[in-house]
Amino acid sequence: MTSLSKTLIKQYQSGNDVIRCAAVGALEALKNDDEPAKIRKCLLSAIRDEDPDVRVDAMSALKHWAEPQDTDLVRESLIEDPVRDVKVSAIEILTNLADTKSIPLFMQLAEARNEEEFAWEDETDVWDDWLDVQIASIFALSKLQVDDAIPLLLALRDDEFGQELDSHLLPALARMSSNGLAAVIELGRDPEPKTRTAALLALKTCDPELFRTLTPSLIDDELAEFRLLAVPHIDPLSETASFLALKDPDPVVRHAAVTQFGPNNQSIVQAALADEAELVGARALELLELPISDRLSDALINNGLIWLKRASTPLAVATATIFPKIAGSGAVAPLAEVLEDEERDLEIRIAAAKALISARRVETLDVLSANLENPSQQIRIVALAGITDIAADSGEIAMQAVDLLVDVISHKRQIPVQEKHPDAEAGMSLEAPKTEGEGRRTIRISEDGEIIDTAETSTNFSSSTLGNIEFSLPEQEQTAESNREQADASDEGDGVRGHRKKRRRVAVEGPDDFSEDLCVRAIEITAQLDSEPISKAITKAATSQSEIVRAAAISRLANLVENNNMSKRIEQIMVAALKDENPIIRASGAEALKNSDKSTDTVLEHCLADEDTLVRAIAVEIAVRKDPDCAARYIADGAGAVRIAALKDLSWDENREVLLEGLRHCLSHGYRDTLIDACFSNPKAQQIIVDLLNENADQPQNCLVLMNAIAQADAKQTTLSLAA
Repeated sequence: MTSLSKTLIKQYQSGNDVIRCAAVGALEALKNDDEPAKIRKCLLSAIRDEDPDVRVDAMSALKHWAEPQDTDLVRESLIEDPVRDVKVSAIEILTNLADTKSIPLFMQLAEARNEEEFAWEDETDVWDDWLDVQIASIFALSKLQVDDAIPLLLALRDDEFGQELDSHLLPALARMSSNGLAAVIELGRDPEPKTRTAALLALKTCDPELFRTLTPSLIDDELAEFRLLAVPHIDPLSETASFLALKDPDPVVRHAAVTQFGPNNQSIVQAALADEAELVGARALELLELPISDRLSDALINNGLIWLKRASTPLAVATATIFPKIAGSGAVAPLAEVLEDEERDLEIRIAAAKALISARRVETLDVLSANLENPSQQIRIVALAGITDIAADSGEIAMQAVDLLVDVISHKRQIPVQEKHPDAEAGMSLEAPKTEGEGRRTIRISEDGEIIDTAETSTNFSSSTLGNIEFSLPEQEQTAESNREQADASDEGDGVRGHRKKRRRVAVEGPDDFSEDLCVRAIEITAQLDSEPISKAITKAATSQSEIVRAAAISRLANLVENNNMSKRIEQIMVAALKDENPIIRASGAEALKNSDKSTDTVLEHCLADEDTLVRAIAVEIAVRKDPDCAARYIADGAGAVRIAALKDLSWDENREVLLEGLRHCLSHGYRDTLIDACFSNPKAQQIIVDLLNENADQPQNCLVLMNAIAQADAKQTTLSLAA
């Protein structure tokens, strides 16, 4: 059996420049070939080819195959080959092989074009071809840790006629040694903002161990950016950690310090709750570990009631998230009020809804149910998700949640747009903070994290939000609150459960038909629920007159059909779906039948003739599973999705002849994407490519297509690996 590498080397030896170039590109893809020595020998020959394109591809491929004994030949190419891309790849190879003999060459190329020693493609093109080579040389000097190059690299920054290289030079210096790192730190103090920014970005790329040696000198630096860089390298239990988290003058540094040290130092977290910067306090709330002392809990509840209503988004969101854990049933009413407050940011209201879900109380279910009619589509969806979450539990509340979902899916729930949901019946109001005894007890947290009862102290204390927000609101806020109370009182009316507040008319987000939209969302969002009532409701919805409801229900039922457990009723629905005008519904029906044993020949024939590509692709999967020999015809189908479906379940060992025939058709029809997918999906496809190359040895165009498919499949794999 002829190996692919041997076939490609034979192609390289042809007299066609285009074919030789493609062969070299395909050789680069054979990283696990059994004959690496032959590939390497071919590539070393190719880097001296008369065709510059062949040399470029050969030098690029040689990165994977070069060995230390090849450095002399590669160095010759670096000096003598005029093509820029050849030089750049040669520098990379020599760097990867740690070739110290090449360091003087790298120094020269980093400093100047040096036309007396190096060949260049275009003598008039002073900058473009050299710049890439210069950058590659700078990177090489950095990777090889050439300390002697530091003065040179710094001098390049001072060349008034040079290119803007800071984005390359400074990261290279930062990764070289402590001397290079110190030079970058000094540049970070440059008054020029652009230079300072480039230096700070470069410092983030350096070796953490190397940077840690310079951390002590940065902690007291006047620039917050340097103190910020020092944070990750400090012991979270040290006095330095506490200072940066609680007393650093810059809130950004304090926020970073609390984030870094908080998980391992709760004393810092509790003290940071009193930070005057709400962003820092919010981060502290997020990191606060429960349980906490009663005194701290009291302080947080009292302040939390105000934060929910007044604070900026980060602090309000963090408060909403933790509130049910510290206030218990008393959290329901305040969170419900925030949820309905159309003046608050949507992010805060959504956080309140999610926090209510975690409370798991009857009142919570009432609030979520009422918010199914909220004008904001995002609030409606969160409420629906919360009800679904509760329905996954057990007990009476879960049963009530299931009933609600069934009503939504069955369109039994009529949603009046203008009406606001009922107030929760239990818990605290935002206007009635937690009290103790006859009078209100106000507690604050000092900057050091101590709990202080302000009834026993003077009211003239630190201006931290947590500390003094309990005492009074600004006069204009009191007036606004009074006006709001009067407006609420005048709007009271009777409702189904207790009194309801009339809502002013507001714009509605999302579809005008709330019921239909909620029905579709409920069908989608309850996918993980194992509930017979919900399944029955979805089965009924699969015959709905509404196309979008029908599509959602049939798609959901199709996903539920596994292990041939399709009931007679669902089978009837899916067969009927194949005749639906909506191709998405037909595809769902085909998908369901694909996963069952109900895909009769009549149904299959119907699907294979469908005008929609997706339906046909699903049908092809079924057909190929039943009869692999039919795959060849579909591998050459005019639709890419059908070709992919035909390839999907075939064994490259058992169905080799079928695959060969199918790929032969792809080649004759010019379906390059399928050839690439075949090479990408399984290394065993390479042997089929060998057969096709041998068959088409006298057809250069076909050989070119096949070799390009190998190279592009490898590029696709490399791209996916880098993304991962």
